[in-house]
Amino acid sequence: MVAARGQRRPDAAATPPRSPQRNEIRGFEIPEFDDEGRLKMRIRGERAILLPQDRYDIFNLVLEFYRDGKLDTRVESPRCLYDRAAGTGVSEEKVRIEMNDMTITGEDYEVDRNRERFVIRRNARVELFRVNERFDPEGGRVLGE
Repeated sequence: MVAARGQRRPDAAATPPRSPQRNEIRGFEIPEFDDEGRLKMRIRGERAILLPQDRYDIFNLVLEFYRDGKLDTRVESPRCLYDRAAGTGVSEEKVRIEMNDMTITGEDYEVDRNRERFVIRRNARVELFRVNERFDPEGGRVLGE
């Protein structure tokens, strides 16, 4: 199925089962697609408690950001308060951000999916890979020695 421009595609995974005890969903996955129908982002979690004003308290969060249809960045956190309408999340928990050539870890963070921005307030650590290569600033890529 093709979604309208800028809209999410209808998907069975986008409507996870709710717990009868309270407004809670378990084992969910919500994809988001760009104007051309390519996967742009995917939100997954072990469970989430639905809060007023389109907010969710998500446990064992996994955010995956895609660029040109390929996984670009993966974010993992034990817990995050996510505002779906604003596209923002906040947590005092740990966070791990994995990209092709680096891993960033820390605690107490904010994420803004619309601006593709992360802020880590405590214990931020960056681990770079391919340190024996150099960066070509004009070409915007890493060159081997």
